[in-house]
Amino acid sequence: MMSPTINKTLAPVKIHNFFKYGAGAVISFLPVIARQKGVPAEAIGLMWTILPLVNIFAYLFLSQLADRYNSHRSFFIIGLCITFVGKLSFCVTPSIPIPDTSLGSANTTDTYKLLKYTCVDNIHLISMCHVYSHFKSENQICSDNNMSEKRNCTLNCLNNDNIEFVSNYSTTSVCRRKDCLISEIEESIVKKMNVSCNSIKAISCSLECDPLKNGILRKSLSARESVSTFEFWLLVLSLVLLYGGNSISTTMCDTATFKLLGDKPNNYGVQRLWGSLGWGLMGIALGAVVDHFSKGLPDRDYTSAFVVALILMFGAVISGVLIHFRITKKPKNEQGRVWGVLGKFKVLLFMLCIIVVGMSQGILWTFLFMLMEDVAVVWDSGFTELNLLQGLVLGTCCFIGEVPAMFLSGHVIKKIGNIRTFSLALTTYSVRFLLHSFVTNPWWFLPIEVLHSMSFGIFYPNMSSYASKIAPPGRSATMQGIVKAAFGAGYSSGSLAGGVLFKKYGGSQMFFCVGLLDTGFTIFFITCQILYARHFKKKSTDEAEVGNNIRPSILNEDETISDENTLLNDEETISQENIASYTSQWAAAHDDMDAASHSGSNSDIEIFQKSK
Repeated sequence: MMSPTINKTLAPVKIHNFFKYGAGAVISFLPVIARQKGVPAEAIGLMWTILPLVNIFAYLFLSQLADRYNSHRSFFIIGLCITFVGKLSFCVTPSIPIPDTSLGSANTTDTYKLLKYTCVDNIHLISMCHVYSHFKSENQICSDNNMSEKRNCTLNCLNNDNIEFVSNYSTTSVCRRKDCLISEIEESIVKKMNVSCNSIKAISCSLECDPLKNGILRKSLSARESVSTFEFWLLVLSLVLLYGGNSISTTMCDTATFKLLGDKPNNYGVQRLWGSLGWGLMGIALGAVVDHFSKGLPDRDYTSAFVVALILMFGAVISGVLIHFRITKKPKNEQGRVWGVLGKFKVLLFMLCIIVVGMSQGILWTFLFMLMEDVAVVWDSGFTELNLLQGLVLGTCCFIGEVPAMFLSGHVIKKIGNIRTFSLALTTYSVRFLLHSFVTNPWWFLPIEVLHSMSFGIFYPNMSSYASKIAPPGRSATMQGIVKAAFGAGYSSGSLAGGVLFKKYGGSQMFFCVGLLDTGFTIFFITCQILYARHFKKKSTDEAEVGNNIRPSILNEDETISDENTLLNDEETISQENIASYTSQWAAAHDDMDAASHSGSNSDIEIFQKSK
């Protein structure tokens, strides 16, 4: 019985992927951590819009530099070190300082001299301030301070005639804004005070509310206020370093991996699945560790998660040094060939597909955990297993999703082709988003995330292998960079739109809208592929009928992109049989011409001899 052999050339790649993606599991928690540090959802969307733009720069510019100077290993190691620094700086960056707006204490007995009653769209608010100049439109908003539980409050007012008015009511919206106090209140209570809508009255009032018990308070400023703080931009800088370094190191590692795989690019998924193993194991472990160290604390303590991630990053750097970079030096005049390939219709559609998937995956990575928090709070305000559930979701994505999908991705791509694989991934994304939008029990996120296997799990290796196939010689890193830049562009647009939609409509409605968008694009993508395949088949048939008029230029690889994995298996490009047929016809035509020429020469000789 033969013992299993270990490919010593690819072993460092597997080890590196395990450590690097294991350390990357903390990235899933970054949007939640940012919100805990005082960044509102809209500003989080803005942050994750900037980050993919940094990725695009790293993918396009730095990958070309690596190709030009054949310095892939140097860029790889530098990228890993920058990622390490980014994670460390994000961990130590302090929270955004926020004025006390929560009314967290039981006694808030400050007396205010003026009271304003505002009623818009069946929303009734009272605002109590000291001076008229403090009554501004932004002072009437408590949306980012909403509690998940109702609080009992007592309003005590005294008018100029020393007539006291006391009323008890319950509300989920009460906050401080600068020097004012704002609370949502029942209309019937205000009518008893003889105050008309949108009017300001000189009444001395105070408000007392019970302290918070189990509710999760959204401790954040408005987006405009948060972006004006120094701490916000420190967080942005940390994320720029983290994502930028991760982008360039990932591109260089993928480039080296495909070169080591040689003529077996479909085996990329087997190398990448070790990263999924690391991501899944560490995702579960980090969730449990954070829950353990956060017991008895008012907020989640993510310090332990960053410590584990930094240790794993150190292992990624050490194992990365052992990877052999077998990069081919680029031939001259290949830059134009890259843009020539990108101009093909099939490749343009491929790039559009990457952008849409990047948008979808960007929304998942940025807002899924925030949606889980919101659903958990509505379902049970005392839900204490949130981080454990989030870790289990990561584990489900990896062990039941990515690992088997990437292990089998090579067989799937070989069996059904690149285009059908893309169509399958797009369909799964549509179903995944629509299901997320209907979740009311947070534990249902677990089975839904099994669909990660047939979406991102098969899409990413298919994307990378297809990019490797269409890359001109010596431009592998450039093509990988361009493809990942397109993914980053989608990620950026998804984060921006997602932040706005999440703020305006909430997480569930946002996921429903994205599900409909993915469904529409899936239909568009499949329709375009079918029409293109039929058109190309008809074109090939017409060219075959021309026969002797076929020129050798049809064999020019600049004219077609050879890819045997197609939508209809034999309709994506000119088949090998057609090429052989064209070549034989062209050769036969030249043989006939030569024969005719030779026959003509013999006839001339015979005539010449007879005349003699």
